[in-house]
Amino acid sequence: MTGYKYSYDKDINSSVTFDIDNPQFGQMTIDMFTTLLVTDKVMRTGMWILGSGGTINTVPAIHNSKIYFGACDKVFYCLDMKTGEKEWKFATEGPIVSPPAIHRDAVYFGSEDCNLYALDSESGKLLWKFTTQDKVIGGPVVYENCLYFASYDGNLYALDINGRLLWKFYLGGGSGCTPTASDGVIYIGSSDGNLYAITKYGAMLWRFATKSYVFSSPLVYDGIVYFGSLDENIYAVSADNGSLVWRIKTGSGVAGSPLLCGDLIIISSRDQRTLAIKPSGGEIVWSLKTKDIITVKMSYYNGVLYCGCWDKNVYAVDARNGSILWHVNTNGAVNAPLCHGGLVYAGSWDGNMYAIDMETCELRWKFATSLNYPSQVDFRETVRSAVSSQIVWKSEDDSGKSKEAKEDEIRDYGEFSGSYIKKEEGGYVASGKRSYIRKREF
Repeated sequence: MTGYKYSYDKDINSSVTFDIDNPQFGQMTIDMFTTLLVTDKVMRTGMWILGSGGTINTVPAIHNSKIYFGACDKVFYCLDMKTGEKEWKFATEGPIVSPPAIHRDAVYFGSEDCNLYALDSESGKLLWKFTTQDKVIGGPVVYENCLYFASYDGNLYALDINGRLLWKFYLGGGSGCTPTASDGVIYIGSSDGNLYAITKYGAMLWRFATKSYVFSSPLVYDGIVYFGSLDENIYAVSADNGSLVWRIKTGSGVAGSPLLCGDLIIISSRDQRTLAIKPSGGEIVWSLKTKDIITVKMSYYNGVLYCGCWDKNVYAVDARNGSILWHVNTNGAVNAPLCHGGLVYAGSWDGNMYAIDMETCELRWKFATSLNYPSQVDFRETVRSAVSSQIVWKSEDDSGKSKEAKEDEIRDYGEFSGSYIKKEEGGYVASGKRSYIRKREF
């Protein structure tokens, strides 16, 4: 069953078609659909949380011929990068979407169980963990023997490599962004719409305000910081003082992280376009349109851009002109690929890590996580994280109400209508129902 289209009122100002069995979100019953529709504005801010499942929604790391990554089955994996054989695994209490960082013989990553973990990279033994007050979905960065990472509790944390807190800085809102460190400064985005520049000692240098969540991990190049915002803009600002250098308007939110590819900066947008931009003046050199959204992280090697897409493909793209060299199909949306040793490693929502030959695009191996079904978006947790209160919604048959009663109710609630499908075990059966959201929650 596919193609159920829901139209929203002018307050929501959008319409969308969802597949019931959709690899982007997993299997969804109608009550999940209703919550998704209710929280559409929240979802488009980028603050959505994954539940348990086999999905791999992170970029891996490679060290000493091993590949490291976490999955939404709550397990962190270490594999032999040549064969895909499991070396060890480590279980946490929450889904793992945080990209790992490796320093010396330790691997660091966050989990939705609110912890940042440090494991021995050879044995998988726990070295230490640091507990925050909310989920850790962005990755840590190691800089000058310190760890910097953000939590959805709104703080940027600085730890020494033994896990001791050095300082924390409140970002004004939760952050799932992986920070960037350069020249003694930590750059990170937040759900409060700002990009922050924080010294390595915890003092704010400046902040640059956008109109929506900054999920994009910034790129610092030649004195300029490049990043995207879900306000549908790509920004270039001065690393010294945060002043605007240029910006580019896109057709949708920009959660993609910019990547330097030769003399071009390449970044993806949720309008399904990937742009190659000249750093100096913001001139667009080429634009690639794909069937769905390119995921937030990409890799570059020897003139070729490697990217994952929600259309279930891994793409190899000529970075000079945007032409597609090859693509490999999987059974789920593909996340951030990593290039190393002639192979492209990419995790998928289908629960597999793929190793693909760069030249021939042949599959060398794939590894399945412990759960053979994709993750679902935890909509209710998403709402709490995004607006700090639960959206109040209802669905009912209002055919017997007077016109005045309906108008009074719609003044307090936004309205959407559409064709409902029957849930297998009760609820939301007829098409003559109407559902509402509280406008004031937004």
